[in-house]
Amino acid sequence: MQEIMKFHPYKTAFRCLGLALAAWGLTACSEMDDTYDDFLEGGEIIYVQGADSLRIHPGYNRIQLSWLALSDPTVTKAKIYWNNRRDSLEIPVQKTAGVDTMNVMIENLEERIYSFEIYTYDNEGHSSVPTVGTGESFGDKYKNSLLPRLTMSALYAEETDTLEIIWGPVDPTAIAAELAYTDTLGNPRILVLPTEQTGDDTTWITDYDHSAEGRFRLRSVYLPHPMSIDTFYTEAKDIKVYGPPTPFDRTGWVATASSYDGRNGRTDRLPGATLDGVNTTGSIWVNQISPQTEYPHWIAVDMGEVKTETAGVWLGIPAARSDIPSLVDISISDDGENWTIMGRYTVINQAGVQYFDFPALQDTRYFRVDCLESAGGNVNVVLGEIGAFSR
Repeated sequence: MQEIMKFHPYKTAFRCLGLALAAWGLTACSEMDDTYDDFLEGGEIIYVQGADSLRIHPGYNRIQLSWLALSDPTVTKAKIYWNNRRDSLEIPVQKTAGVDTMNVMIENLEERIYSFEIYTYDNEGHSSVPTVGTGESFGDKYKNSLLPRLTMSALYAEETDTLEIIWGPVDPTAIAAELAYTDTLGNPRILVLPTEQTGDDTTWITDYDHSAEGRFRLRSVYLPHPMSIDTFYTEAKDIKVYGPPTPFDRTGWVATASSYDGRNGRTDRLPGATLDGVNTTGSIWVNQISPQTEYPHWIAVDMGEVKTETAGVWLGIPAARSDIPSLVDISISDDGENWTIMGRYTVINQAGVQYFDFPALQDTRYFRVDCLESAGGNVNVVLGEIGAFSR
């Protein structure tokens, strides 16, 4: 019997397609092998383990670099570049079986920001890929810009023997304030107030001896960056503590006035009566009455020498009267001719001594009180005593 062969068009097409793909694959593989041969012509590239978890710690004209040396036992050294690779430092790496921490200090750096590159190497010269980072070196420019913590007031309360310090705003990079003072036993003390305390508005010191110096020394401690290895201190500053008013000794002082009542030769109403220590109506300063003088009246005092840290002026009121001044301006002078006003003050019309503080402590020799109005509309003025004080 004659065998008949059947032709199936679809099967034939698939067979042809398969043969074509096989031929193309052989050609493509050959081309890829050629490409890899070209790439590896100089030999296989080997990288060693690099610096892991780099941390950069700013400091005072220095920077510390730290990183982890992981599991690669072949790493034997590291090289650090900075200043656009103009400066470098090479250090040995001694690996242990575990994870090692590398700490490298770079000294004598100018005050600015630096970029670093770190490469590690094995004994055959193979390197890691670079690990890069930036950090800042702080110096005298930064240090000289720092200020001690602002104190709004420092008041000593005699009745409780307590120093109360009211603080101003705190710099977020300040980590502490240091107070140096003398305690009630005469011992020098240093009180360190961390940030969480200097952030408070008020500090109370119960063993402060106000009679020793009347001040304390203050400096602040700064950490310019949370990872900084160095702290910075401000210059210590003397802070005046304001205690109760302490009148100056008035021996040798001289008082003058716009006018005085010297009728019939009387001497109990001269300007000098305000310096005799007698705060009664029998010894007072009164303006000229015949012929009549009217407001404003003034009285000035020469203290004979410059009184440092003058806190203000006090007035002695002999009694409640209509001719007591109710409004005064107080001024100071270096020469008794050119005056600087310290402020305008209200006087209470009652017997006793009243203290009027300047806005700030002053070094002065002369002071003057200009009486602008009387308590009861009277054209005359009466003052029993006058003086200046410190705190």
